[in-house]
Amino acid sequence: MEEKEEGQEVNKISRREFIKSAGLVIAGVAAGGVAGAGITSSLKPAETGETTTTPQTIEVIKEVPVVTEGVLPSYLEPEETHVCQIQHMIQYDTKNGKIIRGRRVHYNKEYPDFKPWTITARGKTFTAPLKSTPPAYYLAHRKRADSPNRVFFPMKRVDWAPGGGANVNAQNRGVSNYVRISWDEAASLIAGELKRIADTYGTYSIGPMYGGGHDEGHNVPGSHGIQETFMNYWALSEYGTGITRHETPATSASGGQMGGRYVQGNDYENNKGVLGDVAENCDMLLMWSGDAEAKAWRYPLGMTQGMWHRWFGELGIKRVTLSPDLNLGASLYSDKWIPVLPSTDSALMCAIAYTWIKEGTFDQAYLDTHTTGFDAWKAYVMGDEDGTPKTPAWASPICGVSTWTIKALARAWASQRTTIGYGRSGGGANGRSIYSDNPARIQLYLLAMQGYGGPGKHQMYYMQSAIGGAVQAPSTGGVSPARKWSSMMGDEGLKTLSRKEIPSFPRGLFGDAVLNPPVEYYSVSDQFTKLTYPMPGFEPVHMIWGTSASYTGSMQWGHGVQKAMQSDTFECIVHQCMYLEDAMVFSDIILPITTAEEQPDVNTTTDIYNSITMRKAPIVPPK
Repeated sequence: MEEKEEGQEVNKISRREFIKSAGLVIAGVAAGGVAGAGITSSLKPAETGETTTTPQTIEVIKEVPVVTEGVLPSYLEPEETHVCQIQHMIQYDTKNGKIIRGRRVHYNKEYPDFKPWTITARGKTFTAPLKSTPPAYYLAHRKRADSPNRVFFPMKRVDWAPGGGANVNAQNRGVSNYVRISWDEAASLIAGELKRIADTYGTYSIGPMYGGGHDEGHNVPGSHGIQETFMNYWALSEYGTGITRHETPATSASGGQMGGRYVQGNDYENNKGVLGDVAENCDMLLMWSGDAEAKAWRYPLGMTQGMWHRWFGELGIKRVTLSPDLNLGASLYSDKWIPVLPSTDSALMCAIAYTWIKEGTFDQAYLDTHTTGFDAWKAYVMGDEDGTPKTPAWASPICGVSTWTIKALARAWASQRTTIGYGRSGGGANGRSIYSDNPARIQLYLLAMQGYGGPGKHQMYYMQSAIGGAVQAPSTGGVSPARKWSSMMGDEGLKTLSRKEIPSFPRGLFGDAVLNPPVEYYSVSDQFTKLTYPMPGFEPVHMIWGTSASYTGSMQWGHGVQKAMQSDTFECIVHQCMYLEDAMVFSDIILPITTAEEQPDVNTTTDIYNSITMRKAPIVPPK
């Protein structure tokens, strides 16, 4: 220890006491440590208790842990580490059955068999990071797992009872409290209601409504349609008839799902392997109402997506963002930002097409050999159809982009190999706004006018799939529980009716379908067959069993959906989720499920390529 200088005081304090005084840890005993005063920005000498700013020397004594009655201090208790892939590779450290931290996986140190992939283009190489780049949302997921809103036990609404009629008290859904029940009681209630409703109204009065659950919940006990498949199997086995399926209605807010199918038969271009081609051949990347950092906090690529866009700049690719806002991706990675008024992209696109046609800078040979219907599109753009030429001067006051900027963009696009990108997927121009199918269609028209699918000319909508040959994990194939149930139905000869003969419930028109029946609609999967709910000759749905449903607030119809959930048409509503949120509070029976990182089982999450991941972090519910 250095000699004490004049005006200095020496306080001997153990490392443990130092941490404890700083408010970081409260536990443990240090041998040989002298009880020190509280450590603050201004130390208080023990003799006087007065505050002084005089510099003081603190001698930190090496701590020797003391075991009391065979119990280790909490900070020395053993930890277990396991790797989990919730949208990305993450390591979770657990202690006493609880997650204490999430951290990145260092492949070169901890998993040397994991080899980084590389892409070389234009003499430059991009190498995947040697440590995983998971979204921040999942690095902090232990806080979600320990949320005070977490559902740990089966629960029943206090004023609901089986049997229908006056026992339901549907008007109190979303208002009433819940009481904890046993698993046996929950199973008996659900089984009893399934049988009663099937006997009373027929099996088609049972439906899943929404079984997505996203990928936060572990799939085996309750996500991605397992309820629908199970109930269908049960109904076919017991009654010989199935249940009502849920459908996604085809609305203009379906964006690329509709616009893309109208033009090329599928939502977006198959992106497999596109990343390498864009890196080698693309001259200009248009982030159209997209964000290179879109949902980097949540979705599979995490921070890798931004790394790619930075690399594009190093390759000399001109990066242009067209978006109403200067979003994070645009501010970080774009060479130029063109602000466009919201939901006016179609006018801008028409003006680009007009410029190409007027100046003859489009690929007529490609259109002749790869497309049909160009003459009708040309007639509309040039004004032959409605008398209004879609000139840059016409589009400028609509979209807020100057005439010269529209012409400059059109000429730059025609002279360079150009790809349209969005970020994670979709993008605002063809996302969820009204009539968003139109810009999705017109973007494909523009791509076709310049040789869509040629070198450097793509629709890069989903960057995680653009890697191509780089496989994160093997496919689970038939491990999916829903597929197992379907396989059992086939093995046992249980056949369902065709889709046109089975009643369907329009998920996105939930409120209207319940409160103002009947409703007619077309589904995203089949936009040529009109569907009706309730289907003539069939009862409406009287029992729902779903997962993590968000249709109480995020789907069309807003609060009307909540009113629909309070309809006495539904005699029993069952939901299972990790948290008491969304539709859960409109349930009659609530079942808990584990999160993906808590279950020692195979992960079958779909958003990460059906990857196999073994995990070991058992949940310890409160007593």
